[in-house]
Amino acid sequence: MELYDNNMLVSADKLADFGILSIKPDHKTLQSSDIKRYFDRIDLVKDNDYDLRRQLASQSKGSRGAKYKDIYMLTCDGFKKALMMSSNNKYKDYYLLLEKCIRHYDKQQRMIKNAIISEKTAEVKEKKTIIIQKDDKIDELKAMIEAIKEQNNKTAQMLEEQNTKINEQSSKIDEQTVILNKICTKLDSCAHIPSDDNLSERFVVMKKK
Repeated sequence: MELYDNNMLVSADKLADFGILSIKPDHKTLQSSDIKRYFDRIDLVKDNDYDLRRQLASQSKGSRGAKYKDIYMLTCDGFKKALMMSSNNKYKDYYLLLEKCIRHYDKQQRMIKNAIISEKTAEVKEKKTIIIQKDDKIDELKAMIEAIKEQNNKTAQMLEEQNTKINEQSSKIDEQTVILNKICTKLDSCAHIPSDDNLSERFVVMKKK
């Protein structure tokens, strides 16, 4: 096989190696006319199933003018067609077996693919379940946090109300303290006894009685 224009080509001479065509006794290779006749018989299409090239043939001494030889190169598909269209059934059986192998391989690949898909699907479902559980846990924690925030707000409000009441009570106590101080001042002024000698003498006389 050789690479030509990005296509793998097989020399038509290989048809003799595979027993498709026979080399004439007085020739070393297949004749291009025999090859072309076989291609026409099995309906091979030029530039699709085979490629035709012109090659300069070796010349004997004394010959005049250039002589060219037709070189036939089969594409891979064309070579397969040549084998399957031959009278030798072993190539037909080979390609039938090859098709069975390909079908069996495709079936195995589909089974493996389906098994992998089932496994991955189960993994995805399991991961989704874990994610849902985590989301539920997160929602639960968020609800707890919100409840704690609400309780803290209520406590802060209660403390603020208590502080307001304490401040009010403190103001009342301060007012009462001012009033009491005024009363004490008045009492102190009322309790002041002026100096009187007669009063002390009367007190002494009363004590003797």
